[in-house]
Amino acid sequence: RGRAWQSRFERALVHALERGGPCLTKLGQWASTRPDVLPASLCATLGELHSRVEPHALELSRAAISASFGATAPAEELLGSLSAAPLGSGCIAQVHRATVGGVPLAVKVLHPHVERQVADDLYLLRGACGAFELLLSPLLPGLRWLALPQMVDEFAAFMRSQLDLRLEARNLDAFRANFAVDPRVEVPRPLREEGLVARRVLVETLLPGQTLSSMLEEDAAAAEGEAAALLAADEAAAEAMQAAGMG
Repeated sequence: RGRAWQSRFERALVHALERGGPCLTKLGQWASTRPDVLPASLCATLGELHSRVEPHALELSRAAISASFGATAPAEELLGSLSAAPLGSGCIAQVHRATVGGVPLAVKVLHPHVERQVADDLYLLRGACGAFELLLSPLLPGLRWLALPQMVDEFAAFMRSQLDLRLEARNLDAFRANFAVDPRVEVPRPLREEGLVARRVLVETLLPGQTLSSMLEEDAAAAEGEAAALLAADEAAAEAMQAAGMG
């Protein structure tokens, strides 16, 4: 009964964060990576926000690709092989599968109007932060040490950086360079030389891997298994002690 209530609460929370806009969804994504602070089952459920946000229509992705790259040969081949269903959809962008020259690729496309949505979210977040400080500072003098406005500023800078996929391409290039001598690490290559890197669309090589949400689900299942094993061991020990006392 308690588990069923917890599951309903977690599903409702994910739904509320999705409807709350990109910034709240991003906060939910961050929370999903903190099993050291939050229950493992909640982290696993929040992990769905990394790739299962409502996607936009395929034609909108095609329009963004055409607007970003024009009628070049690679772009035309990209449009011709673009998967109808995205591989995943997050709060900022979604990813399609495609091929160019026989090479499997991941095509990341920003959601339409996401810049305006982020701006609106940040405006509301700043307003809420200001009201929170104004109302509660007299009651909680130590609140100012939390530096809430500065925290919002840092979060705003982070969210704005997510809106330019050229920054992500540069980060991938830097990561590839840093781990070039390590054969255990394989990093997607942005197709910069092919002219397929833009602010709203990023094309990179597609590599096999495991999603963060699936890893979190495995961790949650493992944690539940360990808890059940410990409970069974405790019950067995209690029964043994009771039997010994009776003997």
